[in-house]
Amino acid sequence: MDAALDCYECHAVNNTTCQPIVTQCSPGEQCISMNEDFTHRNESFPSMLKGCSRGLPCGTMPYAKNNYGIYFLMSLKCCNEDLCNNQTYEKPEPKEPSGISCMSCFKPDTVEGCDSDEKIQCYDKKDKCYRFSGIVMRPDQKVVNYSVRGCASGLLCRSDLGQLIGAKVLNTTSFNCTDPTQPPSETDKEGTN
Repeated sequence: MDAALDCYECHAVNNTTCQPIVTQCSPGEQCISMNEDFTHRNESFPSMLKGCSRGLPCGTMPYAKNNYGIYFLMSLKCCNEDLCNNQTYEKPEPKEPSGISCMSCFKPDTVEGCDSDEKIQCYDKKDKCYRFSGIVMRPDQKVVNYSVRGCASGLLCRSDLGQLIGAKVLNTTSFNCTDPTQPPSETDKEGTN
């Protein structure tokens, strides 16, 4: 049986620091440190979370971006020693473009979708083209309607958007991800479900 680790635990929204407490994890759990950067029209909102977890894809960087100053980056770090998740906030940095591109658009104040001929370069050859329409509470607590399209990591496409650290998806009108090497379906061309 695995010994239980002691890990730092704290949560900061729209802040790069938090006051951690020491918590004992369940046997088999790791210490985690997650940093999130949610950017809206080039205004950055950092958030962080420390604690215990099991089964997270450690060392990965879920992301979503478009050409309109809307992007989301998260870094996930895990470790297996007592109190090893003592890192300070580090802004997740994007990788170099991969050569794959997706449609990019942003339409504020609506959940009706958006469409554009503009393209954006993705970071990884396994990335997806995403489309999201819904209501989001930004880390600064402002609630906004978004319709956005761009590139996203496959990991983000498989994630529960309600589990983000700082930004909170309050209502999803549509969210889907498609392979950028496949021709868009009629639904994708229309920008609605």
